[in-house]
Amino acid sequence: MKNKKYIVKAIIAFVFTVFVIGIFAGASFLLNFALNPVSPEKSPDSPKFIQADYDYTATFANMSEETAVQIRESYDWIKNNAEVISIYSHDGLALNAFKLVHKEPVHNYMIVMHGYKANVLSMALYVKHLYDAGYNVIAPGQRGHGWSEGNYIDMGINARYDVTGWILYVNHLDPEAKIGLYGVSMGAATIMMATGLDLADNVIVAVEDCGYTSVNNIFKNVIHSDFHLPAFPLVNTASLMCKLKYGFFFGEGNPKKAVANSKIPTLFIHGTKDTFVPFKMHGQLYKAASCPKEALVVDGAVHSRSLHTNTELYWSTVDKFLDGYFNSASIQEEASSK
Repeated sequence: MKNKKYIVKAIIAFVFTVFVIGIFAGASFLLNFALNPVSPEKSPDSPKFIQADYDYTATFANMSEETAVQIRESYDWIKNNAEVISIYSHDGLALNAFKLVHKEPVHNYMIVMHGYKANVLSMALYVKHLYDAGYNVIAPGQRGHGWSEGNYIDMGINARYDVTGWILYVNHLDPEAKIGLYGVSMGAATIMMATGLDLADNVIVAVEDCGYTSVNNIFKNVIHSDFHLPAFPLVNTASLMCKLKYGFFFGEGNPKKAVANSKIPTLFIHGTKDTFVPFKMHGQLYKAASCPKEALVVDGAVHSRSLHTNTELYWSTVDKFLDGYFNSASIQEEASSK
């Protein structure tokens, strides 16, 4: 009888040990899978980029060949016409960006942030359109994405402070600047978290396209949809490991909480067929936002493809939204100066 009890206890201990090891192994895999940095050789923005090794699948997925050609042409135009600028982040990383400034003095600026494991190539159509619409554009490479420094991808948690660094750069460049923020996917989460900070008064508007409500929630969705595993306790364990390895918990990345504290007018954009950042997050963010706000829902658009799904609706809505705030800011300044 005693031997039976001993065997049962040994089996239970063995199963528990295997379970714990499995949880930590899974959490470690999630952490490395999600936050491993992009190599400079894989970032077309980097001088170290090797063309033959780059996979354009993510950039050109779910779009026509015509659109893919337009992106390549716009990106080539950016690289041929932009100045490469650099700043240092609050934690000492060298951050790079393309700067496009009109020859005739223009005081309206847009800071454009790309998404997860992406680059300025993925934002080429946005950058070109905004420049052609009359804005000066700063298009950074996000930390950990190959062009700018960074040993890991932080999902916008520290990168929100990089946005404040670029704002400071613009204000040193042009004391009369009026600034808008623009981001897609993780870039949208980054700028939303930035709007929850105490930003300079001349940051007057923001556009977020398919950003997530929180880092915890996006990882839970990935665990469910891509790996068909329960989020608990994998995400919680990965968050603890992230704190020990990189210095932050996943819970520190919360765009939903940030927009609840934001006063910066924001346009919230999302596609109804987005499953990577589920469409339901759009409504949650919009409802939580305490700032002046508008929404654009693009029927049938998958993740980060609202622009390509209905280009006319997309730009007519964005242009009208931006024009309203940049023009009203100009009118208010002129009135106050008289």
